[in-house]
Amino acid sequence: METFVCITHCHSDAVWQKVSVCGCCCSCYGYSEAVCVCVALIFAFVGFAQMTQWALGKHKNYRAEFKDYPRGRKAIIPFMI
Repeated sequence: METFVCITHCHSDAVWQKVSVCGCCCSCYGYSEAVCVCVALIFAFVGFAQMTQWALGKHKNYRAEFKDYPRGRKAIIPFMI
């Protein structure tokens, strides 16, 4: 048993592809999911790297400015960085 499904996330114009009812989907669905996940991971990594750089600079300034600043306090991740 098969049906026609309009898949719009694969291309800018609507593409009609034959998709079986049992759950098989077109290959571009898996590609779009992989791209979205990769982009999200890259965004998270770059954001974390940027925030870590900012936090380490602030942490250094706090240590220089405040003499009673706790020595064991970390900049962004407790007990690590």
